[in-house]
Amino acid sequence: MVSAVFAGQHRLAVRLHHVLAAGLLLAALGMTVALALEVVEQIEVLTAWPRHEGRVEALSDSNPWIELEVDQAVLQRWPQLPQPLQATPRDGQARVLLRRPAQVLADWGSSVSFAVDPQQPDRARLLDPLAMGVPIAFKLLLLVLLALAWLGQRRLPWGRDQIWLDGAWRDSVGAGQHPGQRAGPQDRVHEPLEVQRSLRWWTWAMGAVTLLMVSGWAIEVWAMGPDQRAQAQVSPLMALTLLLVLGLDLVLAHHVVAARTRRVVFDDEGLADVDLFRTRRVTWAAVARFDKLNLNQADQERHDRGPLNRRQGRRRPRSDWCWVASDPKGQALLRIAAGVEAQPAFQLLQQRLHGQLQAAPPVFAPQRATSNAVSNAVSNAADVRAHTQAPPWIPARAGVWLLLLVLSPFLLGTVLSTSRSLWFVTLADRAQGKVVEKSEGSPTSLVVAYTPLGGQMQQIHSNGSEAYSDLALGATITVFYDPAQPARARLDRFEALWLWPLILGGVTLLVALLVALPLAWGLRLLRRRF
Repeated sequence: MVSAVFAGQHRLAVRLHHVLAAGLLLAALGMTVALALEVVEQIEVLTAWPRHEGRVEALSDSNPWIELEVDQAVLQRWPQLPQPLQATPRDGQARVLLRRPAQVLADWGSSVSFAVDPQQPDRARLLDPLAMGVPIAFKLLLLVLLALAWLGQRRLPWGRDQIWLDGAWRDSVGAGQHPGQRAGPQDRVHEPLEVQRSLRWWTWAMGAVTLLMVSGWAIEVWAMGPDQRAQAQVSPLMALTLLLVLGLDLVLAHHVVAARTRRVVFDDEGLADVDLFRTRRVTWAAVARFDKLNLNQADQERHDRGPLNRRQGRRRPRSDWCWVASDPKGQALLRIAAGVEAQPAFQLLQQRLHGQLQAAPPVFAPQRATSNAVSNAVSNAADVRAHTQAPPWIPARAGVWLLLLVLSPFLLGTVLSTSRSLWFVTLADRAQGKVVEKSEGSPTSLVVAYTPLGGQMQQIHSNGSEAYSDLALGATITVFYDPAQPARARLDRFEALWLWPLILGGVTLLVALLVALPLAWGLRLLRRRF
C-alpha cells in the first residue's frame, strides 16, 4: 500500500533527523569543551606564566616561526627556548624563536610581549591581540552557528504527515482523513526532469567547489616540510568558508533528494504531495482553484515598462510557469512545475479537479491575452508568491547579505592591506637603506639596514621573492618607515608594497565570480527588483 511506503520513507527521514540533531549536539559539546579549554589556558598564560618583552625581527607567512630579539637575560633564564641557527643580535641582546600563530597583529620591528610556560620552558605564547582573541571569537561564532542550526533543524518537517484543515497544516494522525492513501500506480504525478537536472547541476558544481577547497588545503599541507606539517592549522576564515560551502552542499542535496522522490498522488478523498522527507495531504473540498500561472509575470511587465532596463542590457526575468492549487483565501496548497503536463497522470488529476470544482475550461487553460485575463493572472501569481515565497524584497536583501557574508573577510583584508601600503607611500618618512644580508636560496630574501632621522640604525627583513635576486650586497634601496615607530618599515619595491594587496584583490574577485555570484544567482537570491 502507498501508506506503508509513506511510513517506511518517513521512518528513514526521522532517523536522518535524529542523526542530524545528534551530530549538532555532539559538535556543540565538542566546541564548548574546546572553548572552555582555550579560555582556561589563556587565563593561565596571562596570570601564571612569566612575561617578557621582545622585538619582531623576522616574520613570514611561509615560516612557522617568529624570530624575536630579546634581552640576553631572558635567554639565560630560559635556555630551552628555540634559537635561530644564524643570527646577529645587537650587544646585550639575543634571538629566540616562537611558534607563529595563524593570525598575528604584530609586524616587523614592532615590540611584542610573550609568556613562557614555567613547566615547559620551550613552550611560549605570543601575547598578541589577534593571536589570543581570534581563537576564542572563532569558537564562539561556531557555537552561535551551531545554535542557529539546532533551532533550524527543530523546525524541519522531516517525518511529518500533515493535512490541510481549518486554514492550517495539521498532523494527519487522528484526523480521520488520509487523502492519497489509496492511490494507484497510474495516479502519481512525478517532479519534471528539468527541475531535477537543474538541481543536480548545482549540486555537482557545489561539490566541485568543495572538493577544490579541500584539495587545495591538503596539497598546501602536503607541500610543507615535516615540521611545518605537524604545526599546520586551518585558519578561521578557511574554516568558516568551508562550513558555509558544506552547508550549501547539504541544502542542495536535500532539494535534490526531495525532487527525486517527490510525487503527487490522488484518490477519491483528495491528493497528497509526497517526498522522502514529508507528506502533505489536501482534500478535494479544500481546493478552490487550480490555475496555470507565470510567477514572474509581474516582474516581466515591470521590466518591460522600464526603458532603462532594455538600454542598460538588464536581463528580462524568465517565465516560471507552474500549476497551483489554492484554497478560497488564495493560500497555495500545491505547486508543481508546468513540465508535468505531458504526464498521463497529470491529465487524470486535471480531469478530477475539473469535475470537483465544476469550473469552466478556462480555469485550466493558459490565460488569454486580454487585459482582464492578464490582470487576473498577475493578481493570482502575486497571491501565490505571497503565500509560497518570501516578499519581493527579501530575496534581494538575502542575496546582498549572502554576498557580504562570503566576501567581507576578503574585502576587509584587501582594504586593510591596500590602506597600509598607501599610508607608507604617502605619509611615511624615507631613508636610504643598504643590503647587508642576502639569502643564497630561492626565493631570495634580504636584510636591509637603514638609519631613521635622528635615530639608531634599524634592520628590515624582506619576504622571499625572485625579484630581489637583482640586488647585490651593498646595494642601496629606499625604505619607508613610520617616524613614531622607526622599526615599522617597508622597502620601496613593488612586491613589498603592492604584491599582497594584489593577491588579496585577485582572490576576492575570484571568490565573487566563481562562488558568491553563481551561488546567489543559482539559489534565486539575486532576483533584480525595479
